[in-house]
Amino acid sequence: MQEISKDIFKIDSHLLHAETGSMLLSEPFADDRYFTRSAVLLTEHNSEGSVGFVLNKPLGKTLHDVASVGRHLNIPVYLGGPVSRDRLFYLHTLGTILPDSVLIRDGVYWGGDYDFLIDMLNSGSAKPEQVRFFAGYAGWMPKQLDGELKNNFWIVTNPKSIHKLLKPDDNLWEKTTKKIGDKYEFWANVPVDPNLN
Repeated sequence: MQEISKDIFKIDSHLLHAETGSMLLSEPFADDRYFTRSAVLLTEHNSEGSVGFVLNKPLGKTLHDVASVGRHLNIPVYLGGPVSRDRLFYLHTLGTILPDSVLIRDGVYWGGDYDFLIDMLNSGSAKPEQVRFFAGYAGWMPKQLDGELKNNFWIVTNPKSIHKLLKPDDNLWEKTTKKIGDKYEFWANVPVDPNLN
């Protein structure tokens, strides 16, 4: 059996290179209601800052609950992050058929013409599984995310494909940390509050 590093909460430096399309996994004891055990897809990461969406925090509400759309649009809405929580954002695989969409990578886009998207969903020309909706987003000022990486707040993963990340998976944080290696598999098994163990 491979020996686990003595400092089990220090993130290996080779995991720290973030880029657009990377997925961030918060360290297990992040004391933050938005980012506790969260998996965040970075949709933008450059010298002007970073933007991403938390993939594994369902709001328990649907698109019909939070917006004026057709009753049949019972698409789950996720808490995307602490910024602009009163606005809807979306990731999708509709490509440039949705005007003003921005390619992230692997055929996954974000944004685009909202009214056009709702018309597509109502008409059936877009399927609910092609879109993930979020209330709010995660945002970082220039170099802010780099500082959080140096302080061991995030593990950076660069999935071979982000296409499958559009499929809702509330256990994404646990599943992904287990796949990275022995040390991080331990993270996934640490209780949220170790004092209760």
